[in-house]
Amino acid sequence: MEQTNDASATASTPATPPKKGNNTLIIIVIALLILAVVGFMIKSAANKASSMIGNKIGEKVAEEAINNVTGGKADVDINGGNVSVKTKEGSFSTGNKLPDNWPKDAPVYTGATVTYSGSSSPQTGESGFGAVLTTTDASTKVVDFYKKGLVSQGWTIASTQTANDTTVLGATKDTRSLAVSIVEASGT
Repeated sequence: MEQTNDASATASTPATPPKKGNNTLIIIVIALLILAVVGFMIKSAANKASSMIGNKIGEKVAEEAINNVTGGKADVDINGGNVSVKTKEGSFSTGNKLPDNWPKDAPVYTGATVTYSGSSSPQTGESGFGAVLTTTDASTKVVDFYKKGLVSQGWTIASTQTANDTTVLGATKDTRSLAVSIVEASGT
């Protein structure tokens, strides 16, 4: 008669208890990961808060400087890349997008990137606008766009001057005037 000892052999082998050192190591690694994530979140929040505080300090310094020079009261707002100044004499703003009140009949080159824009609205005169746009297109293409675009918007091209890599178009409409300078910048 044959006996098998498989069942008894399995039952008699004691289970290895987990090592306490491995559990501690896993807990330490998890805790370090949590601390790293929390630290990153705190650093991001601190950077944002620092930027906001810096903007507020810049606003107050600019307001005081304007107030001291003009004797009036200025309200300066710095928001990212945009700055606006309001006084009783008028307002001025700059940024990297066209102002909301950009004249609808002033053409903007299709596909160009606004690198700077500004507007002023003085109480004593006409509003003014300015912008710097960049494109990789050839300057001749940009000049043609503005010549056609200005005329199609009812502007009269009063002058065209070209020297070296620069073309300046002067245009008039009603009582307003507009100048467009197109500069070919090589190597950029």
